[in-house]
Amino acid sequence: MSFEIPFPATAAPTQVTFTNDAGTKLEIVTPANPLPTTATISGDVTVNSSAEATAAAPTYVEGTEEPLSQTLKGGLRVTPVVGSTGVEVPVATSTLQSSVQSAAGTPNATALTVQGNASGVPVPVSVAASPASTTGLASVVSSAAENGHVLKASAGNLYGLDVSSGASAGYVLIFNSTTIPSNGAVTPIKAYPIAANSAIGLSWSPVPLYFSTGISVAFSTTGPFTLTLSATAFFSGEVA
Repeated sequence: MSFEIPFPATAAPTQVTFTNDAGTKLEIVTPANPLPTTATISGDVTVNSSAEATAAAPTYVEGTEEPLSQTLKGGLRVTPVVGSTGVEVPVATSTLQSSVQSAAGTPNATALTVQGNASGVPVPVSVAASPASTTGLASVVSSAAENGHVLKASAGNLYGLDVSSGASAGYVLIFNSTTIPSNGAVTPIKAYPIAANSAIGLSWSPVPLYFSTGISVAFSTTGPFTLTLSATAFFSGEVA
């Protein structure tokens, strides 16, 4: 930081002291000889902005000059301050590093993103297998051959659907509805042809299909815009 200070004729300074807002001395400038009146001095003051690396966060004392603090991995410790009163807001992990890389699929508490290789290419991380009921979706299934099934009688998401046909070929029609439509003209959300004595498996994961009213599926020997129900199919779906 450069400075230039003129002095009035009534002053003959021998020393100039620079302080911060808290009154802490930053640097003292002492000329080689007493300055004459009406003199102007100029120069540079270096403000130390380096950070001290420590394993644990330091404790500061009011009114003292302290260096910035960083982690041993180079992360700058920062505590957000809100409002004019300077209220500190603690954060769960104040040392998150956007530059930290980790092996693919390996959790890292100090990484904002986990990258799979040195070039920074993201690698998908799969969910570990678990027997807990909260990690999976229960299937909604047919109890006998039928022409259709209401998978969910309210708004929701469709993640997967399996349909097996009998002796007749036809179409698997999916509707945004809480009921199976009657035979005739229809406007399904999805339509898939299926051969006789065959099966199809459909998946919309991890991004499911959203239905604003309900989720129902039907098997029709005609289609895709004409419904002729045939009670010869088996349905199994995963909804939420």
